[in-house]
Amino acid sequence: MARSQVKIPKRKKINIKARRVVKRNRANKMQSKTEARWKEHQRYIENRKTEQWIVDAKNSLDWFLEIMGKSEWDRRKKSVVAYFKKQQMSFFPDKGTEREELSEPEKRIAYHQDWIAWYLYLVESLYHRPYVNEVSQACSCLSPPLSGINRFVRNA
Repeated sequence: MARSQVKIPKRKKINIKARRVVKRNRANKMQSKTEARWKEHQRYIENRKTEQWIVDAKNSLDWFLEIMGKSEWDRRKKSVVAYFKKQQMSFFPDKGTEREELSEPEKRIAYHQDWIAWYLYLVESLYHRPYVNEVSQACSCLSPPLSGINRFVRNA
């Protein structure tokens, strides 16, 4: 039977409309809560940039980049990115190839070939790309040395 031929009593039509309105209101309420939580999270990320250790780390990054130069930093940053890209490919290989294990020395979650480039990359990520930041590395590795460097530069 076609839809136009079905006779729905008026009482049921009202109930169907009422249920639709309830569902729509519930969906809108959930959407507004999600948007509010997302905005709150974005404010948190922006406000983190004012924390003293992050400000110190960013000032140290700026100082290093001023001395190092943009072209040298770009070269060193590309080597850090290439290292982790290679790791990603070995952790998530194509079908048919075997996955390499983290226990191998060259699979560490740090760039041992150039520690300064690794630290500067972490600071840059922390400040400009907070969602790709390695939190455990950033907090434990960056705060003490880069805060010290920043204090030294400020007082020099």
